[in-house]
Amino acid sequence: MLFRLAILAISISLYDGIVLAEEGESMQLSRKNSGYDLNEGDWISFLGCWKELSERMADRSEGSLMRFSKGGSESTSNPLMEVSDVKLPKSLIDFHKAYKTMGGKYRSEKHQDGIGIVAPNDIESLSTYNRELLRIKNEWSHESEDINYFKYGIDQDDSAVRTSYQNNAIVIGQYGFSNYELIVVYPDSLTEDGEMETAIFAHAAEARAPSFAEMMRQLSFFFTQSPDLIPIYSQEQLIGTCADKLPLKEVWWR
Repeated sequence: MLFRLAILAISISLYDGIVLAEEGESMQLSRKNSGYDLNEGDWISFLGCWKELSERMADRSEGSLMRFSKGGSESTSNPLMEVSDVKLPKSLIDFHKAYKTMGGKYRSEKHQDGIGIVAPNDIESLSTYNRELLRIKNEWSHESEDINYFKYGIDQDDSAVRTSYQNNAIVIGQYGFSNYELIVVYPDSLTEDGEMETAIFAHAAEARAPSFAEMMRQLSFFFTQSPDLIPIYSQEQLIGTCADKLPLKEVWWR
């Protein structure tokens, strides 16, 4: 869906915690704070909520991004601090620590649906993980302008892309049945506080969030609430769901 290319004037939010951009204010991500000020304990609470709802949806167990062993602490993979000399964002590191504590299961060939989180020791660049997909993206290379690209939440245009960011993307998971339905982080697009823009690939489009934490809030809604469409969902829609367990400060996107 295309949106008018106008920066929103400041307005009163319909729900708590949302701070919209002032008129004329730069929307470059590097000048924005992600709102992430959480830790492993917050992730454990968030994942516990996700786990509880997943257990009620046993018929979808083979299509769940989060998989947990009944006895706990199945994962033996140690969280990495960096990949190819690229420092990973704190939210991603905190997640892996919590996921390991919760007995999280990583993506495996045993999961025929292909869905799952990539183990820290197996995280790779997109150019290594799926070279053919990256080749196709470069055939349709595009660099969206700032005013089109740096929009998040429900105001973003899912056709706005930067192939240069995709070229250096790091694959951290797969959310769908197709091998192009990947979850990636963009090392070339950081927030002011060092969080990494995170995207999910769809056919000829992508959905983006300012941080890994925000994308996981979105994906928790997708996997536990059975919506008709893939992310992105409004902040209002996330209220009262597992996303509440992972609260971000002064959210500036809708």
